[in-house]
Amino acid sequence: MTLIYTCETHCDRALDDALEETGEAPYMERSIENNSSTSCFYCENPAVYKIK
Repeated sequence: MTLIYTCETHCDRALDDALEETGEAPYMERSIENNSSTSCFYCENPAVYKIK
């Protein structure tokens, strides 16, 4: 299972990528961790969502 951290801008792309990888609907949750060191998988912005 891949865990993708994503910003607001790239959440749609991350959902599409997760669906393509697994063939199942992904689960998205707002990242509770207030860790500014976690950045978006697609850019350098802080991550806001976790997609499983």
